[in-house]
Amino acid sequence: MSKVILKSLQKMETSRLKTLLNESLEMLELSQNSRDPGDMSYLKEWIQVAEAELQKRE
Repeated sequence: MSKVILKSLQKMETSRLKTLLNESLEMLELSQNSRDPGDMSYLKEWIQVAEAELQKRE
């Protein structure tokens, strides 16, 4: 993840971050049959970073 994205996550309100994380998890579930593994890896990386940011806040 780029430093810009990480900074944006850090500034984001917790409720918004949780919403985006939930939506991302839904997208991951819906795209399990994607033919492009690059799409999946980016989404998985985003989810990991978002989860880590939420854990820092707890």
